Amino acid sequence: MLSKILNYYERRQAFTHNDFTLSQLSNDLNSNNLYVGQAIALTGMNFSEFTNKYRVEMVKKMIAQGDLNKYAFRHIYTKAGFRSQSAFNENFKKFEGMTPNEYKKKRR
Repeated sequence: MLSKILNYYERRQAFTHNDFTLSQLSNDLNSNNLYVGQAIALTGMNFSEFTNKYRVEMVKKMIAQGDLNKYAFRHIYTKAGFRSQSAFNENFKKFEGMTPNEYKKKRR
């Protein structure tokens, strides 16, 4: 099941919708919330953490592609699925160990 989840996240990128839920994921995989949640737990994260990790990775890819030269951080983090700047900043720091601005400066 975990491989199906990983494949789903890579191909469909439904996590970019800020209202993406475990129920939606489970339905799309023709499974149930408990089974999908247990599979995600094998990564050491819960559904929210797992989803936000993918969102942070998407932001990092957009930064690497030069999107910050064209767009503000707000555009980038909302495109990745974050609802608010505080959620984005909190998760970015959690997974990267630095703030988004520190990351941006380090990339220069």
